[in-house]
Amino acid sequence: MSLNCPPYAILGESFTYAITICNQTQLLQEAKFALADAQSFVLSGSHSNTVSVLPKSEHVLSYKLVPLTCGQQQLPKITLTSVRYSAEFQPSTIASSVFVFPSAPQANSTAK
Repeated sequence: MSLNCPPYAILGESFTYAITICNQTQLLQEAKFALADAQSFVLSGSHSNTVSVLPKSEHVLSYKLVPLTCGQQQLPKITLTSVRYSAEFQPSTIASSVFVFPSAPQANSTAK
């Protein structure tokens, strides 16, 4: 499982938060997922469901998030469980937050 989001976000502007589920086996895998609510974001999409992932393929869960608070914010926590193996997967904590700016950062172009 991998998480993908931009390096930063802008307060009130939506961005895409993608979760890729990889099936590296030769068998069809069913995966249950649950996405927890996050106080700092409004999000679109299913919060929990079961998806089928074909052998040697990937399934992408894609969400639109709108940040409500500035600063370093925790992204909504995803819990993924393999139905076949009853194993739970947790993403890396490195990819679990994003910095939210109050407005788009401007490049400082002062020439000397």
